[in-house]
Amino acid sequence: MKTKMIKMWVVCGLYMVLMGIVAIYYAMDGSGDKVLIALSGVISGLMPPLLGWLARFYLPLWLVIFYLAFVFGSQYLGPIMEWYDLIGWWDKWLHFMSGVLLPIVAFYLYKYFTHRSGGVSIAPFFVCLFVLSFGALGAVIWEVFEFVCDEWFDMTLQDDNFDTMVDLIFNMFGSLIIAVWVWVKLRCER
Repeated sequence: MKTKMIKMWVVCGLYMVLMGIVAIYYAMDGSGDKVLIALSGVISGLMPPLLGWLARFYLPLWLVIFYLAFVFGSQYLGPIMEWYDLIGWWDKWLHFMSGVLLPIVAFYLYKYFTHRSGGVSIAPFFVCLFVLSFGALGAVIWEVFEFVCDEWFDMTLQDDNFDTMVDLIFNMFGSLIIAVWVWVKLRCER
């Protein structure tokens, strides 16, 4: 357990240093918006080890790296390197990947908590429903966040209702793929 924690801190620490360097670069360049985005990357890098420390639950290192790659794509490549404007499908790809990432985290939470409670058996259908719902909830929370930013801070994170619905659909498609994978995995384990 301690080795997992150290590896996670090293990987997340390197990511936080990278985003800190990006923040310093753009602060010296006078790009205030990009500084804030890079600083949010530093905070995002802290989330996996902080979750592990608070909940005594550590995600596998490959999943932490997947998370950091996702955050890098959504916080650095998207807004700072302007891939949202340069690559028309970049936003949809990230919503799809969020739909993959969150259900995998949900599946690890399920495995962790059922193992801790004596290996309680839950029907595969309900595990799949949990995994799918977890991904959908993450998408809805994100879209609410975008809406609040647009309304309160005069940003333009949501183009229109169509964009929001397509984002949710891409997320649900990713979540559905993982839910089916979980169902197959659990059925094969029985």
